[in-house]
Amino acid sequence: MEQAAGRGDHPFMRTTVDPTSVNGGAESSRKTVRVVVVDDHAAIRMGLRAAIDSRPPLVCVGVAGDGEQLAPLLYRTRPDVVILDYDLPRANGLELCRRVKAEVPAPGVLLYSAYAGSALALAGTVAGADGIVHKGAPAREILEAIQAVAAGARISRRRSRS
Repeated sequence: MEQAAGRGDHPFMRTTVDPTSVNGGAESSRKTVRVVVVDDHAAIRMGLRAAIDSRPPLVCVGVAGDGEQLAPLLYRTRPDVVILDYDLPRANGLELCRRVKAEVPAPGVLLYSAYAGSALALAGTVAGADGIVHKGAPAREILEAIQAVAAGARISRRRSRS
C-alpha cells in the first residue's frame, strides 16, 4: 500500500485508506460494488471486466467504448464506481467526469490514464474525480482503488518505477 506522499504533492497523490478495512474487512458482510468501465479499447474493457468480476464483492455491471454509450449505461446499471478512461475519442474524460458526478446519486469516479501525473490529478480534482489510477498499475492496485473509492476515499496510484 502507498504511504502519504511527500510535502507539496496533491491530495490525489497519496492513499489514506487501508483496502483490507474497506467494508469492514469481512468478505461475507461486504456490500456488492457495482462497477462500470469506460475505455475505447475493447481489450482493456474485457481485461478490466474479468479482473473486477474475479474479485467479489466487485461486479462489473457494464462497459462502454465512448461517452455516448455512458449516459444510458449509467441510468440502466446505477453503478457505485465508474472507471473512466481520460483519453477517449470524441470525448473529454474530464467533462465526462463532471457529467457523471452530476448524477444523483453520484457514483465514485476513477480516472484511468497513462498520464496519471500531478497535472491530471489537479484537473481531476476540479472535475470531481475521486481518484486516478495509472493504466500501468497492477490489477491488484486497480481493484484496491475501486474498493477504496466505493468506501468513500479519494485516492491515486502512481506508476511503479521498478
